[in-house]
Order: sequence, then structure tokens, then C-alpha cells
Amino acid sequence: LVDGMNCKLAGNSPTCVSPPSVPFGFIDTLALGTSNGTDAIRNVIVYRVDRLLPIGPPALYYQGDTNRPTLAQTFQPLSGPKASQQTFTFVVNHFRARGSSCGAGNDDPYQGNCNGTRLSMATNVESWLLQNPTNDPADMNRKLLLVGDFNAYFGEDPIQYFGQHGYQNLIAS
Repeated sequence: LVDGMNCKLAGNSPTCVSPPSVPFGFIDTLALGTSNGTDAIRNVIVYRVDRLLPIGPPALYYQGDTNRPTLAQTFQPLSGPKASQQTFTFVVNHFRARGSSCGAGNDDPYQGNCNGTRLSMATNVESWLLQNPTNDPADMNRKLLLVGDFNAYFGEDPIQYFGQHGYQNLIAS
């Protein structure tokens, strides 16, 4: 995917394998040596290498259930005022789908199947992020941006949990 994006941006032919200029890179979760889930779908971060510098190693949180692992990476802008002091941690999530039942006490007639599993993941991801898993040098003053497929709407438990713990819903605002 990243090679194709780079080739397209460079205006090279469809057979292009490695364009001369590479503006897009990605965080390779396979290089982490830990589980990145139980199926072919996994979280990845694609970013502009000419604008952002990864700081420290990426981190995965996997709670060993049907949620996909959460991926986090700290970045620093390559330019701008005090760029070296402007780190932020980008966090990609893919919570359990609503399509099939997780069982009594976990499914919710209003919030969909597996709501309890998604809420558990939200709770654990928030706790994990408090530990600064990517060693962001900003530590307690770090900026976090959580994105991805939470499989929950704004009024549902997982999203509300993040809101109750200081995260601002940028879509809602």
C-alpha cells in the first residue's frame, strides 16, 4: 500500500516498485515480535516521513480477546516552532465488531453485540496509555490522538468512557 502511494505521488508507472522520493512510510507492527491479533486485519500507522519523525519504539496493547491490538507511536514534527518539543502519540484502535454475539451480559440491545468487550478494551487502553507505553518524552504533558474503528457511536459506553477520562471527541466538537 505504501509503495503504491509513493509511486502514485511520484507520478511513476503502475509497475513502479520503489519511487525515487518516498514521502510515505509506515510503522511495521510485525517487527515488534509480539502478537498483532488473530486474523489478517491489523492496525498500521501510515505517515509522511518528510513531515514526522517517529520517536522511540511503537507499542502494542493486546488483551488477548476478540478486540484487535491497539498500536501507538510517538512522533515529532520535522519543522515548525520548537518542533523538537512538540511530540504527540498517535494511537490506532480497532475494537470488537458488533456483528456476532459475545453472550449474555456482554451484548446490549441498544449498543450492539459485544458492547462489554469494547468497553473493557476502552478501559484497558486508557490505563495502558497512562503508563506512557511509547516513552513519549513529554511524559505526563504528552498529547494523545486516538483514532480507528471503535465500533461504537458517540453515545455508547466505550466512547463515553474516553470522554469521562479527559479525552475530547473531535468529531462531536
